Amino acid sequence: MKKKILFVHHAGEWGGAPMYMTNIIKALDKSKYDIKVVLLKQSPDLINRLKGMGINCVCSNEKFFNQGKAAFAYCEWSNWRLHTLIIIIYYWILAKFMYIPKELEKYDYDILVLNSSCLTAWLKSNHKRGKRSIIHVQEPLRQRRLNPIYSFMFKRQIRKYADSVIAITEDNAKRTGVFDKTIISRNFAPVPSTDAFPESYSSKKVLYLGGSQAIKGFCTLIDALPYLDENVVVYIGGYISEPVNVRGIKGIIKALLKCDKRMNEACERLKYADNVKLIGMTNDVHTLLDEVCCLVSPFSKPHFSRPVIEAYLHKKAAIVTNIAGINEYVMHKRTGLIVPNNNSMKLADAINYICSHPVEAKELGENGYCLAIKYYTEEANVQVACSEYERVASLIRK
Repeated sequence: MKKKILFVHHAGEWGGAPMYMTNIIKALDKSKYDIKVVLLKQSPDLINRLKGMGINCVCSNEKFFNQGKAAFAYCEWSNWRLHTLIIIIYYWILAKFMYIPKELEKYDYDILVLNSSCLTAWLKSNHKRGKRSIIHVQEPLRQRRLNPIYSFMFKRQIRKYADSVIAITEDNAKRTGVFDKTIISRNFAPVPSTDAFPESYSSKKVLYLGGSQAIKGFCTLIDALPYLDENVVVYIGGYISEPVNVRGIKGIIKALLKCDKRMNEACERLKYADNVKLIGMTNDVHTLLDEVCCLVSPFSKPHFSRPVIEAYLHKKAAIVTNIAGINEYVMHKRTGLIVPNNNSMKLADAINYICSHPVEAKELGENGYCLAIKYYTEEANVQVACSEYERVASLIRK
């Protein structure tokens, strides 16, 4: 008899997490498993993508989930101030004891798969139902000593109620602290069918993906633009937000705390920059990577950068910042360049160097390709995850 797997996905946008989830679903043996995906946010675009891939998926009708109140990210980039902490804990308690149990009762399944560490509140309710669970850790959890939030809301829930933890990086695995249940199945990308264009290495074109997200290093990149050499062009992919001017008491508080000030200024300066090309939202990253000489991914907070792996597979070097965990997949002066975090001058110097040294850029890109082929392809990682799914499925009582 087939085992029934229920995937729960938190976000409403297409990105690294849903890509990873769909790759796993495609690889699972359909003669052994029936699979359904529940999207917590109403997202016509995402549900159409999944259905277009032949994946059985539904959107939750619960407004509490649609508003994002059942996903709690306690990662290196999350900003939990005191005034938001009380609200988050309140929502976490509501989700765990009221809304999640009711939601799980709607579905017939054997294994619950949580596609993010921000869904740990689902584990206990699933355990009470006598079901098995797998949680994918795709974010670097914060590590703080004597931290009751991390210990109770995340680490304790995973240790006590999860049957398996699958992390996409070694750094993410270490941060869970649940070593006896954790395996590593890296996030991967498809191998291009065509080779890199030789002339692209001397194109002086650079690609950045991530839009105006602070953790992606957007502000640092904008600060670096005036220091780039002549003829260097930065392609910026992703959604660029408009400067936000909040009025009233909330606006006064934000002004006093200087919230969003740097981001607003960066978005405003981008309008007048003459060495950028705005790509916007795109599904055609591969064509862009064929055209540029390198990728720039100046993350300001620890996080796995999938575009780096995609760049490697196009034999393009990556310029990154020295965030925690980056040494797992970027080797300085071997597969790319690592610069100090939040240092626009050093970032500009690295971009100028790659753009003016096409031979070195090609060599770095080829080294990155060898690394990606060895560790970050479907063949290298899917079987690891599928074997873990089979192990968890074997724990189900017949």
